[in-house]
Amino acid sequence: MNLSEDPSDRLIDSLLREQRRGHPDEALLREINRGLDVAKTQMLHPGSARKRNYVAAAAVLAFLCLIGLSWSAIQRAIEKSRGFEAARKVEQERHAGVLKRERQDLEAKIQTAKEGPSLSPRDDKQVLSNREAVEEPVVPQPAETVDSEEEGLNLRFVAVEKEESPGAIFAHDPDGKTGEPGRLIEPRAYLADTGRINFKGSKIVLTSSKDPESLTNPSSVLASSYVGQSSGRGVMLLLPGTGKRGDPPAQLLFVDDRFSEFPAGSTLLVNASTKDIRFILEKDQLDCPSGEQVIIKDPPVNKIGMTPVRGLFRKDEEWRIFFSALWPQPGPNGRALQVCFDGRSPEVMIMGIRENLAVTHASDKTSPAEAVAKEDKDDGKPEVVVNGEVARAAEDPGKDLARLAFVGSAATKWYVQFGFESEGKWSPRLTGMTSLGKRLQNRISALKMLAPGSVFFEDGDMAGCFKFNAIVEREIVDARTGLKRTAKIAQYEDLRPGFRGRFYESISGLPEADLEKAAYQDPAAAFEFFPEGGGKGRFEVQLGERFSLPPGIAQPRYLLKSMDARSVTLEYKDQSGQTKTSTLSLK
Repeated sequence: MNLSEDPSDRLIDSLLREQRRGHPDEALLREINRGLDVAKTQMLHPGSARKRNYVAAAAVLAFLCLIGLSWSAIQRAIEKSRGFEAARKVEQERHAGVLKRERQDLEAKIQTAKEGPSLSPRDDKQVLSNREAVEEPVVPQPAETVDSEEEGLNLRFVAVEKEESPGAIFAHDPDGKTGEPGRLIEPRAYLADTGRINFKGSKIVLTSSKDPESLTNPSSVLASSYVGQSSGRGVMLLLPGTGKRGDPPAQLLFVDDRFSEFPAGSTLLVNASTKDIRFILEKDQLDCPSGEQVIIKDPPVNKIGMTPVRGLFRKDEEWRIFFSALWPQPGPNGRALQVCFDGRSPEVMIMGIRENLAVTHASDKTSPAEAVAKEDKDDGKPEVVVNGEVARAAEDPGKDLARLAFVGSAATKWYVQFGFESEGKWSPRLTGMTSLGKRLQNRISALKMLAPGSVFFEDGDMAGCFKFNAIVEREIVDARTGLKRTAKIAQYEDLRPGFRGRFYESISGLPEADLEKAAYQDPAAAFEFFPEGGGKGRFEVQLGERFSLPPGIAQPRYLLKSMDARSVTLEYKDQSGQTKTSTLSLK
């Protein structure tokens, strides 16, 4: 062994040399110190080298993953672009095919026009095949909805309300031939195609005699009206008289029922009353001033395909409810007429009339005998569909009550939250829930705050139901903490029929958790109606509210006068005008 390679020998040699030289071997000492430092580091951090290796490996792996993800995204983008391109090519090819077939069809029609109506069998088949390739199936129209050209004015007469029969009624045409006798008319409570009379003048007079001399006898004149047009088709509404001394016992109102003015599938609102009317259709508002007519072509509908409607009339600067019902849709083969007129109780009455166009306008497609047979089967009386079955209003109100069942009590919960107040003016908010789960919500904007005496809400849920009276301050006790506090309280009253005279309060600072306890409840009765055609329909009526049977059509003739948990009492007028009551026990 080389002694210089053994550290121990080198140390001994170094010591011997130091003795000879008299100073230490500095080079050897530096080498020994360097070896000791390395050993110490390895002893204190034995895994540092391995950690450095792991970090390097992880960095390499992350880099490879990033490259892989980027490549996958690029591949997907390429595939998506190819898919779009393929879809575009398919659409272009389809469009080109449609254009080609349409061009072929047009060429075939031009060829048909040139050659005349007689085609060879081969050409006839070719034209037919082209039409089948491009035309949609033709849907047959159930009724004629095009206005026909007629000379003079073709009129039907409808009695809106006949409390008692005035006897025979004769229609006179003062502008017609001199000395021409009046023609007998029979005003009906529905729209039918029979009984039309043609007039050529601009004025119509109804008298109790066919003698033309009755035109000059005021005691014989029943009603008169200027029409305003001398051709086309129309409906003359025979309305109750004004009741004023010297006025005729009845009134006439002309309704233009040409399809250009009153199209199929629409509802025409006629306000023949002396008051302005407002209809709330679902959440839409529609105003109909006195003497005006408003057409509804696309009314909003609920989940069962009917339109919830409430009617209000203006009196003393207040909107008051007089009508609430569900309106069925006329459908493409029908039209509906809703006529409002002055009454005694309530002050405004409404009568709904539905026309079946397949019957009333079928005479130009069928023989008179077939038209009469259709009218005997469906005479155009108001109708509503309940579970697919047609229900009709009975002539005697008592007959419909035999098909009505009281099935339970219900209640609508609501509360008018305080909202905001400033200098005695109020901006409330409505929250509530019907027994059927429908949420009630409404509010008055802070920009339109209510002054004392104002009626609210303007539209939407519970429109025109309340009158704001005043804001007062009062000391109250918090039910949860037992502490007293001074609160502002809004006082208001109910204007609804059956609830008029009830007073309410809205407390400022009422916690949301206390709304359920503070809420008011409107009692209601749940009914089931069983039409003659089968099935049944369920509906609810609030206490004091009028309704019709079948529900949602014709004039609301029944009043929910009182109720408890076991029975309800209904009030109505029979055919003779006598007030009757009927009690239904819980089924």
